[in-house]
Amino acid sequence: MADAAFTYGKFNQLHNGHIELFRQALANHDRLYIGMSNAKTNINITQRIRNLDRVIKANGWRGRVCVFQGSNLCFAYDTIHEACDVVLGEDREGVGSRLAAKNGVDYVKVKRMTSSTEVRRRIGKGEDLTDIVPKYLVGCF
Repeated sequence: MADAAFTYGKFNQLHNGHIELFRQALANHDRLYIGMSNAKTNINITQRIRNLDRVIKANGWRGRVCVFQGSNLCFAYDTIHEACDVVLGEDREGVGSRLAAKNGVDYVKVKRMTSSTEVRRRIGKGEDLTDIVPKYLVGCF
């Protein structure tokens, strides 16, 4: 197992599933690199980075997590100049396992707890988010 882990996504609506993925990655690795897609979303990249920063600060992960922007998963991984295990949700297993195999590192699959689609659905209906989004992020979308 490598000393560092890598994950990638849009992180458009950060939720407890993302945070659990980060937590599991950091439980087994010294550092976590979070590659953020620069794909167009309904939340601009600056706000998504601010929201990630809130999560990092609230969980005491400063100094262990590096957030950076990348145009796609493979390009983002290639910008890191150290071997990193690939940590992605189970819905990304195909691309995650291929990337790990190509680079001779482990692929760590994290069980999906919730989804951004569910967050968007609840926002659209005006429903409560506090069971799937940390209180410090409610209202940031």
